[in-house]
Amino acid sequence: TYPDTLSKTQAEQMAKMQVLLPDALPTGVGHTAKFGIIKGEQGIFTFDASKARAYLARTGQGSVTIPTQLNGAIYTVSLATGVNVDYYQSCTTDHNGKLQCSGGTTFSVGEMPAPTIQASGKNSLNDLRDFMLSLPKLSDSLRHLLQHVDQNSGIVPVPVIPQENSQDVTIQGAPGLLLSESNLGSAVIWESHTIIYMVVSTISDSSQLVQAANSLH
Repeated sequence: TYPDTLSKTQAEQMAKMQVLLPDALPTGVGHTAKFGIIKGEQGIFTFDASKARAYLARTGQGSVTIPTQLNGAIYTVSLATGVNVDYYQSCTTDHNGKLQCSGGTTFSVGEMPAPTIQASGKNSLNDLRDFMLSLPKLSDSLRHLLQHVDQNSGIVPVPVIPQENSQDVTIQGAPGLLLSESNLGSAVIWESHTIIYMVVSTISDSSQLVQAANSLH
């Protein structure tokens, strides 16, 4: 368990990574930064051909052939530790030593190393993707996502729900994505030097969010 802190140095030590902060904050956002740690996790998925066949038969896809090399294939998904920074008007420490913060327009910065997926044995991630794409009842959204994954560069498309507006933006020279939803606010997502960044706020002026993202240093 990592305690929240008002110290950037402590957050960097706990997460073992450099934390970037914005110089330009949107209108109404407080100037007190509270740092929280996003705990890293690892998940292991083992492909069970017998269970896959039962699922395919149950869903009317029994004619699909499961590649031999997939049986028993192991895939490891690793999420490294990251940092989330929330901004408030003020923060105080209660009698239990916990930070209590309030005030200001919602504004957060998330930073974490890009997740990794590794395949063990004779199979590859392409083997799994090709099998998934062979399923006739695969949803259109998941099919589109898998078709546009770039194995060589590691680029994975960001799913966008129908209620969101999306726009390509450039953040500090890197390609990014601006997502906005009228009732929830906006978010900017981009990757730089294997670190994924996300800036989120409830402000209605998304240009201020892009400006804040470009001011991170």
